[in-house]
Amino acid sequence: MMNLVVWANVALALVLFAFMVRSRFSVSSILLALIFFMTLHHGYAVLPLLFDQGLSYASSIHFNALFLPKVVGALFLTGVTFAVLWRYKAALSGLLRLVHLRVPIALAALFLISAVLVFTFGESSSLAAFDLLAMMGLLALSMAVGVLLLEGDEKKQSVLATLYFPITALSILVAGIAFIEAISHSAWAVFPLRDGRLVYRASSTLFNPNMLGLWSVAIVLLGTYAWDGACRSRWVAVILMLSGAVCIFLAGSRSSLLLSVIVLCGLTLLRWKSGELLTSIKAGLVFFSLFTLVLTAAVWSSNKASPDYSGVRSLEVLSERFILIPETLLHFVVGQRIPSAVESDMVAIEGRLSGERVDNGYLAIKDDFGWFALLFWALMLGYLLLQGLRKFYASPDKTGAYAVSLLLLLIMEAFVMRSFQVFPAWGGVALTLGVFCSWLNTAKQARIDRPAAL
Repeated sequence: MMNLVVWANVALALVLFAFMVRSRFSVSSILLALIFFMTLHHGYAVLPLLFDQGLSYASSIHFNALFLPKVVGALFLTGVTFAVLWRYKAALSGLLRLVHLRVPIALAALFLISAVLVFTFGESSSLAAFDLLAMMGLLALSMAVGVLLLEGDEKKQSVLATLYFPITALSILVAGIAFIEAISHSAWAVFPLRDGRLVYRASSTLFNPNMLGLWSVAIVLLGTYAWDGACRSRWVAVILMLSGAVCIFLAGSRSSLLLSVIVLCGLTLLRWKSGELLTSIKAGLVFFSLFTLVLTAAVWSSNKASPDYSGVRSLEVLSERFILIPETLLHFVVGQRIPSAVESDMVAIEGRLSGERVDNGYLAIKDDFGWFALLFWALMLGYLLLQGLRKFYASPDKTGAYAVSLLLLLIMEAFVMRSFQVFPAWGGVALTLGVFCSWLNTAKQARIDRPAAL
């Protein structure tokens, strides 16, 4: 089974690389290949749906033999990164000389230097080596994506038109697998309630419920952008937002729902500045209405099903995770046990603040490489956010609002997951960072090229 999974990853990488070569490494083909590879890389998570022993196979592959699939993923991403940087090597040298990117590039270099020094001369664990390689890959891939978007021959609108329909189909596939996984009790992420019931959290092809949740937040943001006029069909926007809502619910990821609230509220404030508040409010209301519809449908259908919490009835247990969010937060703040709360709630919250392998990207950097590395990394992201806000307020528009919202999502998601260190999360971070930096440079260039008033 292990050999089958490795060869499946190799086949996926070869097919996507052939697709990019056939498309002459166009902007849309590279972005699609990256998105599909990161989404399907852990496709062996669907094994429990195919075999009786699939759950044990998938767990064994993921926890005991993960090295070889990681190698395949690293080789694919390295190949894409070098292919882009080689094709646009002249643009890369120009990018490195841009004045407004010198500070974040210098801070990234200081982060790498401090991290390497601590790893070399400190008492770092073997997992810190993988974290360091992941963050080096993150920076390299983000630079490649930034160069690609700045120097690619295709117009940005044509790139979006090419991306929307394949990503919509992919989101439907991921949501469908998650639904079957949840109602068939094939999920490996199972947690007990106080009354003995079990919560089955879907992971689909991402092999982690929180990873699926974060992936869904990005899909929701893409859907709101489509609703905002980036796509001719509003149905595409609705399907994307509905797929995101379904995946967030089936993953039982409350942190992803809270991230959606934060990012969409931030987007609304930015769109207010650009004079298009109503459009953003409508898009946000559509998503939250769809999520409420999914939650209501799950509760209604589970009440009509068999009382043994099998099949659709198990969705009732998932719905309680969201219905009890206020109680869970009170549980954490007050520090008192609430009978209806999930047994693992305190572990889930405290696990992002403490523990041997803390589930927090920033604290993981501190644990692996020390305070100086964390300081340089935080300064880099903070500087980019300030630059983005400054550019947006100088010339507010829809694209700038979404670019800043993407960076806000990147910054916030690391508080609830090791998104800088775990694949495919760090690949998504690299895409986001590359998109933001390309917009930042475009905004800068547009301001420079604007003729002075006579």
